[in-house]
Amino acid sequence: MTRRAVLFDMANTLLHFDGQAVARRLAELDGRPADPLVVRRVEAEVRRDGWPHRAWPGVDPRALPTLDLLAEMGRRLGLEEERARALAGDLLREMARRGESLWNQPDPDAPALLERLRAAGFRLGVVSNADRHAHALLEKAGLARYLELIFTSEEAGVEKPDPAIFRMALERLGLEAEEAVYVGDQLEVDVHGARAAGLAALLYDAWDLWPASPVPRLRRLGELPAHLGLDRLDRLPSIHSSEEGGSPAK
Repeated sequence: MTRRAVLFDMANTLLHFDGQAVARRLAELDGRPADPLVVRRVEAEVRRDGWPHRAWPGVDPRALPTLDLLAEMGRRLGLEEERARALAGDLLREMARRGESLWNQPDPDAPALLERLRAAGFRLGVVSNADRHAHALLEKAGLARYLELIFTSEEAGVEKPDPAIFRMALERLGLEAEEAVYVGDQLEVDVHGARAAGLAALLYDAWDLWPASPVPRLRRLGELPAHLGLDRLDRLPSIHSSEEGGSPAK
């Protein structure tokens, strides 16, 4: 069956982690300069490896996964536990003040890629473990205009890797699973979840963290067109070359 649609994860796929914001706060707490690229790689490694659950009395349960992730990042970046927790709390309050996620930097390939895919006739969407703020984040990044569907776990009532969220997204688009490809950065959540729902999947492995992936890996989003029978995008910089240029939520 012909591929007619490409669905994307949001965080660490279309939108990357704001390493500069975390590096600034880390330097304030620790007194040493922090490399935003190192911060971003550590964030990706923590998401791959998982993290311990900590006690956060009085905190909204919906914020606990983000706090745990940020605290574990702080610990791996050299902070003692108390300061790692302070880093997490400060960053969460900053997100609340700004009204947006730390996963807010558009992938440098994304605008040209989405434009190219849409021009080639592909229907485009996002399926993300996120809340209603996903729409605003993608709008602010200039990517929402390319997307026919932005479907979140808050709306679905289930999270990836549950195949139900993928099936609900396909139903909204009026597509069969065999007509769609899913692109995400997490092996279990994105690749296994999408494949369990019958979609083909590609793993966006910008940091080379999944060498044993059972599906093709993309080191940059600009490689995606070649996997769809189109010309590869090669004119844009890697996400590793400039923190200003780019790099879930989930």
